[in-house]
Amino acid sequence: MNCKTLVIGFFLILLLPSLCLAQKTFKGRVADAQTGSPLAYATIALTKQNIGVNAKQDGSFILHSKCASEDTLIVSCVGYKTLRLPIAQLDSTLDLTLNRVEKLLKPVVVKTSWRYEDLGVFKVKPKHFFTTLGNQYQVARKLSAPKAETWLQSVTIGVDGKQKASMFMVRVYDVHPNLQGPGTELTDSAILVKSKSAQIQVDLSAYLIYLPNKDFFVSVEWIQTEENQDWRTTKLDGKDSTRMYYKPYISITSNNPENKQDLWGLFYSGKWEPIKESYTLGIAIAASVRY
Repeated sequence: MNCKTLVIGFFLILLLPSLCLAQKTFKGRVADAQTGSPLAYATIALTKQNIGVNAKQDGSFILHSKCASEDTLIVSCVGYKTLRLPIAQLDSTLDLTLNRVEKLLKPVVVKTSWRYEDLGVFKVKPKHFFTTLGNQYQVARKLSAPKAETWLQSVTIGVDGKQKASMFMVRVYDVHPNLQGPGTELTDSAILVKSKSAQIQVDLSAYLIYLPNKDFFVSVEWIQTEENQDWRTTKLDGKDSTRMYYKPYISITSNNPENKQDLWGLFYSGKWEPIKESYTLGIAIAASVRY
């Protein structure tokens, strides 16, 4: 396949102390603390090693740790409180439960008519895509509504239309007041998307996502399970390289340097970081709001 794939990821060679020579595999299940229901696609990560996986549909997971000494296991899921556990205190088999957070308070609006506006409309560059090798699991684009206090109607995402059906999640964030990256999550339930289309429009009207401020972020979360793995041969530094990537392959846009996108990536370390390449590229994430 003659295509260019931009991979955002880091390969770090670490000088580990002798205590980190032992490896450990964690197996288990993630469930709702009140109901016992499995939390499909919950994220299980090790922060220092910057590695992680998503639980399967039945809540089960397997996570291979490269270092069995000091690290923190983080378990998270939309609408639930994040769980943080030092791995030195953990057994290999884990039965993990998460507690729900209180639902976001949203204003009650009664209107007979709405105005709609499209944000971040894109034009893709054919055969150019953006993906991850596995240590970054979300990419977010900042968008600006015409005013504060609007509602998110839909998001549109361009992907590689030749790939098999991919599965991912859509997340929405307010802007962090200090870092100016993604801050408070504005969704209180998982938005799971499955599609084969090259341009995916997701109707979010039923989720009642309230945008308190003018600026906000829309994020795509790669679900890192076996069914989303994809081996491809691509050109890296002028040489053919066969590696495992994760679907979806998000389309890169024909970006105007005078109107560069503000892009951020979330890593398993738990930190949002600005994507330095955003001054030369854009990604195909757009939205529509109503007010």
